[in-house]
Amino acid sequence: MNEIIKEKYIEEVLKVGGEFFAQFNDPTEIKATRENYEKISSLHPSAYKFAVNEQGELIAWTVVIPTSKELANDFIERRITEQELLDKTEYSNTHDALYLFAAFTKPEYRGKGYVKKMTIAQVMEITENKPKETLVFAWTVSKEGEAAIVSVARDLGVVIKKRRKKEEAGRAEE
Repeated sequence: MNEIIKEKYIEEVLKVGGEFFAQFNDPTEIKATRENYEKISSLHPSAYKFAVNEQGELIAWTVVIPTSKELANDFIERRITEQELLDKTEYSNTHDALYLFAAFTKPEYRGKGYVKKMTIAQVMEITENKPKETLVFAWTVSKEGEAAIVSVARDLGVVIKKRRKKEEAGRAEE
């Protein structure tokens, strides 16, 4: 991808992502900043995926963060925050966990499978076609996100673990 075009997409991702996720007003979330973009991008070349329309305009993107099972489980169980998950994640040639961090599609393009297709491609690329050997996890904030996770899990043949709700944190599995 042309670096000038890629830079334009990155700026849009940071702007729209910042606006969308700011509504949750949670200081423990990973913020849409250039610094966080650089860190995530350094973890794997497939961490970010972009979809564009015929005019070359960005219409959807997904972000997957490769990390470790230990950090994944700490995050799922609410022992660490989302920002701590990123801060503690180090570059490695082998990541045994994938955080399905963010997905966004412009409203007029929703329901066409962009998020599902890109997320599956990322998981397959990062795991080298071995998704069942990797802990895949997510923290959904919308019913659309929840539906996408269910569909991705079904197509990959994996269970996607979800972050516990605050009221569930610390309770033993029943």
